Amino acid sequence: MKYLLTGLLCALTFNSLCNGQEQPDATRPAIQRRQPVATRPEPPVAGRQITIEMLIADLTEPLDNPTAERILELERAGKLAAATCLRMTTLDELPGFVQLGGRLGGRTTSPGTRGGPGGPPSGGFGGTPPALNLGVQFQATTRIEDDGSIIVQIYAERPETAVPMKVIPADASDEARRSFSFLSQSTVRLKSGEAKLISGRQSAAGNERSQTWIVLTASVEGETAGGKAKP
Repeated sequence: MKYLLTGLLCALTFNSLCNGQEQPDATRPAIQRRQPVATRPEPPVAGRQITIEMLIADLTEPLDNPTAERILELERAGKLAAATCLRMTTLDELPGFVQLGGRLGGRTTSPGTRGGPGGPPSGGFGGTPPALNLGVQFQATTRIEDDGSIIVQIYAERPETAVPMKVIPADASDEARRSFSFLSQSTVRLKSGEAKLISGRQSAAGNERSQTWIVLTASVEGETAGGKAKP
């Protein structure tokens, strides 16, 4: 009987080993399975930084073939009748807004909304008319393309009240004075560091001819002219 029980125990142990099952050991602590550690989501990567410059150049000696390079040369040499330069830095695909001057009465709206810069004027709210713009407004939204070029959506406005007095002849009529104001809205493509002539006007006031040109420059942080990375 003793040998029969010993044989049965050996057989059971042999079958367990063959089936890949390990006999439990009461002296060994049970292995605790580690729970997966929750990871925090990575914060979104901010867009690249872009600097945009807009030069409004007023000339009383008109150019026959104006170019961005020629107008910038005149501005550096101090040979423009008047120059207004606005500069702002924003992130890729986010709008930027600059206003030089103030507004008169009414209500104000945020950039890009209806009634604000970049949008058509609204009809007032609760009987309150929109504010009257007295200064130069400049709004831009940028997008960097896969080839490194920069798409810029631009809205620029200079009302009559913001025109430099020295560029308006004393004998100019009211209609001629209004011709110095402008509103420009367009979408252009530039290389980083490139200057481009995007719009302008030419008119005669009294016996004098005058021109106004807008030159736009966009630069991506960390890149030199032409879109090449800085060493």
